[in-house]
Amino acid sequence: MEDSPSSLREIAEKMLSEDPELGASLAFYADMLATILELSMKVKDQLEPMESRYRELAKEVTREKRSLLDLAGGVNLPDDVWMEILENISSKVKEHREELSSALDTLIEAAKEGQFNPADLAKYSIKGDLNYARGVAVGLGLDLDLVNAVALWTLQPVLVALKRIAEKDVEVEEWLEGFCPICGSYTRTGFRREGKNYLKCEICGMEWPHPESKCPFCGSENVSSQSIDGGFLLYRCGDCGEYWKVVDEDSLEERIPRMLYPVITFPVDEVATQTDEGSGSEG
Repeated sequence: MEDSPSSLREIAEKMLSEDPELGASLAFYADMLATILELSMKVKDQLEPMESRYRELAKEVTREKRSLLDLAGGVNLPDDVWMEILENISSKVKEHREELSSALDTLIEAAKEGQFNPADLAKYSIKGDLNYARGVAVGLGLDLDLVNAVALWTLQPVLVALKRIAEKDVEVEEWLEGFCPICGSYTRTGFRREGKNYLKCEICGMEWPHPESKCPFCGSENVSSQSIDGGFLLYRCGDCGEYWKVVDEDSLEERIPRMLYPVITFPVDEVATQTDEGSGSEG
């Protein structure tokens, strides 16, 4: 069953009561994801006239070895929809990070005055092109990391909506790539169910099976793994050096929304980082 905004918030609150060390990061992350899901429902309605086209293109994803977003050439929405998403995302950030209120107000006012286009900011963020975001940040005197984060959060509801529309038309069992078949993003997060490994996109939420012996980043089979306390697995590629983390659902005592996996696997990131630092100190 797909995670709902209410279930994300409820389970996050329960986890916080059981483990306060998860702290503000989990509360913020869960609340932001819930907001993104709520916004995606509105975006999905906007995309309804294009639904048949997206679904047809989704059937070509595996054959073309290209993401749906790439095949579609992006997602077109009215400017006022992009503006509404940007405002909602900024408002949610301010609820948790009051110290960012002034910067976010500056960003919103600049968008309303036409100093930058929220759609372009989001579009270039998914492509990894920092030039547009850098121009916005420098022009407004804002922190580039903040602008990049807001750009990606603004894009997420759109990509989640695209995933909801077309996920069943993608032949995921035949998808052998490491990047997401919907939005083209790479992910460090996956899960194991009934002995089979899957990757889960941290941007749109798409899930697809992926061999545990193959690096999703470079395709190498020079892969090692180790178990981490808590029911986690850490995989690392011996060629490109990238790592990814897998939640072993078969060992979990209770269900946790998969959208929260990037946060609950922070201990795996810490182990991976420590391993990197240890390797670097040996040279």
